[in-house]
Amino acid sequence: MFVRFVAACLFGALWGQTPQAQFEQAASALQRGELGAAERLFSAFVAGQPRHVGGLGNLGVVYSRQGLPAKAAEVWERALRLAPGDPGLRTNLGLAYLRLEEYGKARGVLEPVGSAQGRELFATALLYGGDAAGAARVLEGLGAAPGVIYLRAVCALKLGRKEEAAGLFGQLVDGALGADQVAFLRGKAAYETGSFEEALESLLAVKGALPGLALELGKVYVSLRDAGRAEERLRVAVGETPLDAEANYFLGALLVQQDRASEGLAFLQNALRARPSFWGSQFYLGRGLMGVGKAREAVAALERARALRPEEAQIAFQLSKALAAAGRVAESRAALGRFKAAREKHREAEREALVLKD
Repeated sequence: MFVRFVAACLFGALWGQTPQAQFEQAASALQRGELGAAERLFSAFVAGQPRHVGGLGNLGVVYSRQGLPAKAAEVWERALRLAPGDPGLRTNLGLAYLRLEEYGKARGVLEPVGSAQGRELFATALLYGGDAAGAARVLEGLGAAPGVIYLRAVCALKLGRKEEAAGLFGQLVDGALGADQVAFLRGKAAYETGSFEEALESLLAVKGALPGLALELGKVYVSLRDAGRAEERLRVAVGETPLDAEANYFLGALLVQQDRASEGLAFLQNALRARPSFWGSQFYLGRGLMGVGKAREAVAALERARALRPEEAQIAFQLSKALAAAGRVAESRAALGRFKAAREKHREAEREALVLKD
């Protein structure tokens, strides 16, 4: 510990500041919303004091506000190893995992957190991780906050209880939320349960300009295969939040699907900066790189996608094409073989599902 303390003091002295002064300067930049300055200052601070939980925690906040949940999670993981019982760190890290759609990790981090916010986030991890019934049980004792009611409504929809969901949305209308907000939440819930026409109807009923509306409409139009309206809304969404992983992913993937890879690549790269471990962005990046004639780079992206999602048959198919274009014929045949085997396995599962058994 003494060596670390001396190193930190020497580091501070080189700046002409004590570590405490460095921390306060960084915190002040964060409070003013100067995220670039806050990132530089907190990064320098934790380089000198790598076991300072407050410095790591605040650096994670900076990354989170910059729309970089993967970097935030990495920093908060370091902080949590130093202070495993800190509920604030667990809550922040769990929220970052939710944004990254890493629901298993979110459950593990959030389960011990006893605060109302922690339980709500834990229920969210259960819900989107496939355990709607478990999420509903957690939510039962959390009161009638709008976020809780919304999650209960989504649980009800996923469990096929539409009348219960309608009643819960009715509670939102009767509560503190306005008609636009409720229509927006109805649309989100309908999209998340695969009712795309219903989602569109609800979202189009929103009269005002709500944050996230353009993105949700863009996603619905993608699902309804209305490429023109999807692109229009997704471009608005990226304009509103330029670093948002989801908005950039959907727009980039849409452009690649339309054989406009040269336009889509920048959006996919933005998506990967925020969520480097998302297989979908790697997959469409690989397809886009193939579209601009960069076969070797495409192979690398598609291999990363396969490592993240080995069961996805389409990755093997696209990888076989990229390997062939890169002159790696034997590997291309092997990848095509994996694709055919996965496709046959899927067909067999479908046939098995159609067989009535005693």
